[in-house]
Amino acid sequence: MIQIARIDEPARKNDGWRVLVDRLWRRGVNKENAHVDLWMNDIAPSAVLRKWFGHKPERWAAGGVGEEKRTGGIEASGEKRAER
Repeated sequence: MIQIARIDEPARKNDGWRVLVDRLWRRGVNKENAHVDLWMNDIAPSAVLRKWFGHKPERWAAGGVGEEKRTGGIEASGEKRAER
């Protein structure tokens, strides 16, 4: 099962494997305390898409399709292990 949580929420014992999908590491969040197993910043939305989306849920469907067309799909080749 996949669960979505914010990086600034405390880790729980039943979280399992934790993956961060974001271009930038959030300020004020210690990498050790975040308990992130994998940081996949290369598959996160581009800065242009994030700015356009602007936290407006009604843009979700349109933005995701445009990004997939622009990038040719999601590739997980740019995986980065979070340093613990």
